[in-house]
Amino acid sequence: MLSLHDIIIDPEIETLIPPLTDDERTQLMVNIQRDGFRDPLVVWLGHGILLDGHNRYRIWEAVFEDDENREPTILEMKFATRDDAKLWVIKNQLGRRNLTDAQRVMLALQLKPSLQAKAKDNQKSGGSTGGKSDTKGSQNSVKASEKVDVQKDIAKAAGVSHDTVHKVETVLRDADDQTKAEMLANKVSIHAAHRKTVASALPIGTSPRRLKSLTDSDVNSTRFKIRGEVERLLNRIKRTSKGAIETLPGLQRDLERLADECLKLAAEVAAKREG
Repeated sequence: MLSLHDIIIDPEIETLIPPLTDDERTQLMVNIQRDGFRDPLVVWLGHGILLDGHNRYRIWEAVFEDDENREPTILEMKFATRDDAKLWVIKNQLGRRNLTDAQRVMLALQLKPSLQAKAKDNQKSGGSTGGKSDTKGSQNSVKASEKVDVQKDIAKAAGVSHDTVHKVETVLRDADDQTKAEMLANKVSIHAAHRKTVASALPIGTSPRRLKSLTDSDVNSTRFKIRGEVERLLNRIKRTSKGAIETLPGLQRDLERLADECLKLAAEVAAKREG
């Protein structure tokens, strides 16, 4: 039987769990002193790696190790792979504590590699019709394509909108440490953190104070040009054969970069309006 002293703290697994605030840690200590360890520590069967209960384990180790009346129980769970164990940790956290929206998105983003792999498998299974273009094959392709919207799945897991996922991901990728921490702690809103991040990434010389005046005609002309190009690309992508799917990741990255540039432009306009 696995003992408490045999439990392993895996740094990668522990980083998947948002840390407690000082107040939350103090309250957890009070609860344990009053009620003991009510919930078991969850450990990966056969590996001894702690998956859930890191804060409780550290409190036991620091305060109650010599108190036989204050010992948490151990629940061992079986997982086929390390990735399976990590996925369980993420989903378990998403279903438990009162996390901020930004923390929920940060957790859900950890699902991205597995969701992307699943999407790739679905694309392959949807495209393997043996060269025949029949109704059944078409239906299978549609069913597969319905399951490959990674951003949508991340948003659903976090319980937020697709736009919120994009904003949090941008802040986590591009913002300074202070902005990230303030957003995750809900000291500043996701929208404010995102606006600050994209504005700070504007090229030198594009300060809102130096914007040239624009006319309605300029704006409308640009809007129609962009809309026309987007519609043209959408139609071409819809007609892209299964054999050419491998060429699309590069286009996706380019479009995402262009989307970020548009968001920077929107942030600049917002800054100009606000004075």
